[in-house]
Amino acid sequence: MKYSISFLILISWSCAHKPISKEIKAEFTNRFEGKNTGIREKLNIDGYYQYWKKEFSEFNPQTKQRDTFFYNLIFYEDGTYLYNFSSFHDYPQNPNEYLKQVAKNGKGDPFYIGFYWGIYKIVNDTIVAQCINNSSGAYLAPWDAGETWFKIINRNTLQRVYD
Repeated sequence: MKYSISFLILISWSCAHKPISKEIKAEFTNRFEGKNTGIREKLNIDGYYQYWKKEFSEFNPQTKQRDTFFYNLIFYEDGTYLYNFSSFHDYPQNPNEYLKQVAKNGKGDPFYIGFYWGIYKIVNDTIVAQCINNSSGAYLAPWDAGETWFKIINRNTLQRVYD
């Protein structure tokens, strides 16, 4: 009986939604305003950007080894952005083919809830982007948050300057 109650408590916690911590709320300073940010005048946003980090701690789907990791970014005109999207196991590994499959599947695709979504603001020639994630939604799973700054070099080139 004691094990049954413990098991029920564990199951209910794993299905419960964990609120965002006060610390993350305090540090998440960008606000969604739903207005056009003017990013298109400074940067080509018809597609995605990709950069890599030399970490040796992540699984690289392109090399199939623990290696450097490629991060993908998509910026939207309304101030939202997607950070670090990648293909699921049953999807094409090529980002272009993957995004075509997402578009074909529509709004029900895991793409829309399974990655780091965030809000950016443009300060002069720098994009200050903040993202948050708890894709599992489980109570025991932590919220992840981060901030990255990208300097706009030209219409097709970004440089990560802070992470």
